[in-house]
Amino acid sequence: MGLGGVLNPEGSRLFPQIIVYPRHPGKPDPRWTEFQWKFLDLDSKGAKFRLFFYDGEEWITEFVIPLIKEQISSLIEEFEYVPTSKFSYLLLGSRREFQQINIFNISEGVQGITSTIDRTMAIPYWGEVDTFKHISKHELTHQMQIQKFTDLSHSNALTAMSQVPLWFIEGMAEYYSQNGMDPESRQYLRDLLLYPKPENDYSLPNLFDPGQMNFIGIYKIGQAKIDFFETEFGPGTSQKILATGAEKMGEYRARFVKVVSDLVKLSPEQLETKWRDYLYKTYRHESDRLRQSMNEFEEIPEVGETLDLFSISPDGSLLATREIDPSTGVTSIYLRSFSNLKKKTQVIHDRQPGALSLFFMQIPTLTLSNQKIAYIVSTIEGPELELQTIVRNNDGSFDLTNKQRFSLFTNQLSEAHSPAISPDGNSVALVGLSLKGWENVYTIDLSATSDTILKPLTNEYFSWKNLSWESDGIYCTSNKTSDQKYNLRVLHPEVGSEDAQALYPSPNDQLFPSSGSPSASSASNSAKKTSTPETHSIYFQSWSNGTSQIHQIREEEDIPLTEAKVGFTNPQYRQHQIYALGFKSGRYHLYKIPEEKFLNRTGANKLYSSPAKTVGRTAEPWRPELFPLPTSDVKKYTPFLTSGGTRIDNLGAFFSTGAVGGITLTVSDLMRDYTLSGQFAYIGQLGLSNTFLLFGSQRGRSTWDLGGYHVLQPRLDNIFSTDTLIRTYVQRETGFVAALQYPLGAFNFIDLAVRLARVNRTDFNDSSLLAQWNAINPGAEFLVAPIFRFGFDRIIYEAFAGPLEGYGFMAESETNYYPSPTSLNERVRLDFSYYFNIFSNTVIQLQALAGGSWGGTFKNGFLISSDDILRAYAPFDPRLFGNFFLASKVELRYPIGAFFKLPILRGILSYDYGSVFARPERLGSNITSSWAWGLNLSLPPLSVTFLFAYPMRTAILPVEGPTFHFLLRYLYL
Repeated sequence: MGLGGVLNPEGSRLFPQIIVYPRHPGKPDPRWTEFQWKFLDLDSKGAKFRLFFYDGEEWITEFVIPLIKEQISSLIEEFEYVPTSKFSYLLLGSRREFQQINIFNISEGVQGITSTIDRTMAIPYWGEVDTFKHISKHELTHQMQIQKFTDLSHSNALTAMSQVPLWFIEGMAEYYSQNGMDPESRQYLRDLLLYPKPENDYSLPNLFDPGQMNFIGIYKIGQAKIDFFETEFGPGTSQKILATGAEKMGEYRARFVKVVSDLVKLSPEQLETKWRDYLYKTYRHESDRLRQSMNEFEEIPEVGETLDLFSISPDGSLLATREIDPSTGVTSIYLRSFSNLKKKTQVIHDRQPGALSLFFMQIPTLTLSNQKIAYIVSTIEGPELELQTIVRNNDGSFDLTNKQRFSLFTNQLSEAHSPAISPDGNSVALVGLSLKGWENVYTIDLSATSDTILKPLTNEYFSWKNLSWESDGIYCTSNKTSDQKYNLRVLHPEVGSEDAQALYPSPNDQLFPSSGSPSASSASNSAKKTSTPETHSIYFQSWSNGTSQIHQIREEEDIPLTEAKVGFTNPQYRQHQIYALGFKSGRYHLYKIPEEKFLNRTGANKLYSSPAKTVGRTAEPWRPELFPLPTSDVKKYTPFLTSGGTRIDNLGAFFSTGAVGGITLTVSDLMRDYTLSGQFAYIGQLGLSNTFLLFGSQRGRSTWDLGGYHVLQPRLDNIFSTDTLIRTYVQRETGFVAALQYPLGAFNFIDLAVRLARVNRTDFNDSSLLAQWNAINPGAEFLVAPIFRFGFDRIIYEAFAGPLEGYGFMAESETNYYPSPTSLNERVRLDFSYYFNIFSNTVIQLQALAGGSWGGTFKNGFLISSDDILRAYAPFDPRLFGNFFLASKVELRYPIGAFFKLPILRGILSYDYGSVFARPERLGSNITSSWAWGLNLSLPPLSVTFLFAYPMRTAILPVEGPTFHFLLRYLYL
């Protein structure tokens, strides 16, 4: 059966399990886009790369080529190195399409990726130039690191590079892509210095400590450590470390600490002292110049610290938040009343049909009016806008009614964000990403009864974001400036972009505008332009002093209102106070800032004010530099045939005692849309071998496989076997197999397969009955074996606990039809699992399995794995064999490792009950039950379990208890 069959409870798609392990159906992969790839070979200062793009991306491709060439040129100077191997740069037109490619397994939140094995990288462009520049240069830095390290290493480069700390690799990529230490990164360092939280392992690590394996610990602290080397030991020091590490760590297995210490001629202790001095004089000095401690501001504790986005109704009475469950990654939107913040109502959660994602920590997708809540959800087809009406009750509570969905993907939008409800509640504005790659502002008439119709207010290559629909227009921010910085603007729905008035040009980004006009706070019913923007205040987030603070435009002055030592984002002005997100102790918190906390009330901040007047308003917005695609040089990608388009995905061999061994190989095209896989397993003698050669496709919605095979399957004898004595034989199949999996949605699928084979039955294990058995066995037969499966999977997983909550169901039917002599066998199996997360990753698991095999003489029976269920018996006990089975299990898993900071350790208590029987009338007499206890070690992606089971009831023969069980399984299935 192979180790893969033991580790993977999902089982084989081609051959039903002989040994029955409880299994989950697994979720189908909703990467259903079929890309029509093209490519263009390019060069930048001697570095050769192949740019892949697809139909519809022509404008994006022409726009980014000059940017990519410029970045490569810059990195060649930084690295003092020209890549010696051509690499592939895959360009995608949105984050959604980026997640659809097969070449990488990309999870939500990943914005760019580079392979450490081959010369391939993939980057999306979603209309935001600065974001693209950052991500592209970050991944190009990785490409340079890998190639330079490989060329300089004297041995296995991957092994040597694996000894380089991840903070050094990612920190360097951040450092170069951000041109040093950017203001946002500096905020994280100030927070670590001023507000550490050691109980959450949130504090500044020593220079050579790996730190927390998260975004701040790896990327941002790593970026600061690179800046430390560049600042304290001169520009280019990090490159010297990389080069020296490649030479010494590859050849001499030198430790990274020693490489750095020898290079700068300081001991690790001296380096640690200089690191601490650098942190103090740089980031502590910055924080000392900022006058307001985060502790001076009023935090709203009822909201907690798992949110990343919020919205407050114009009348200041309702609060909507987007929050995440840290255990499961499930994101939810909640609605609260300020009169009772402890009570929250879940509006929606993701990881469910119709709401695959709510975009946590990615884009703003939530808005709130006095009567409606609106948010954007990701579905299989694309983005949709959902609204619900808020009904206020006399007791201060509220109900949600009249749920509406508006399709955005049918209007050719691949992404959407920044929704804003009009003051009269009849329209919604949002920013949509078109298939062309442009981000623009659209409005939706909510009263329209026909299909969703989007009205474009802008139609340009500029980026727009952070919409706020007030009584006198739609306040927003756009990079329609001369330097591509985001500045405040106001759009008037009846006019559009022709009158997208600039409110206050600034050389710094201005984000999240919120009007302080009385009409805006009271949600006037007028949606038309009633006054000029300068007649009242605008509150927004500004980076003008190098930190993220709340500013106000009043009477043509830009006035900073806060000088928080870390920073604030997403300000919203409501009822004479500002609500904003503040970053403290590694988490976002919701703060309330009344007017008396504003710095400008004392006039002490007048030095920071700058008159708006007309400075920069006449400057022309930036224009894209396009690289005309040479049609004759653009070539169509052909799987396997395109140069550099074939890859070895898996090459391995295995062996064991008893002269057992084999080899396996998987080859795919560059995009991993198609695979050719083969395996040969030798089981002690030439006549005992398993082999297959399959050609498969993952391109588009369906997954299919075609090929030939020869397999040996142990089978149960149904002629002479009894309840106390089991006899077996070997079924040898040689033939052709075709399989197709078709997702019905993101959580359910159907699986179809058919085998056409020649069958021989040999190796009957009872020599005394061999002659009689051979007389009944007709010899070689032709087999037609169709298989049907239906799977539904709503199980949610946690990193160390594995299945945490939700349920899964799988039904399988296999028919074996032998035309001559005519024989028909049927085999059916059902698997059901349900998980309850009681508290703190303490899980109750319910599992039920059932199966039956009936028909002709050579039907396919079952062998139950007692390591997983029916644990009263030792493995391979004769009572675990049968043509029918019913089994159930309830299991409690609790995190005992939490007491001594070992999250991988869990305790287990379980009870099982069931029956395995050869004939239906034996169901009652073969009932067994047991209880068990043990320990589980989660070593992602594997799970190791040790159990002692105590029989309570067994069939026929006695069992000497307790029985010991050992399990090695895949943790997430």
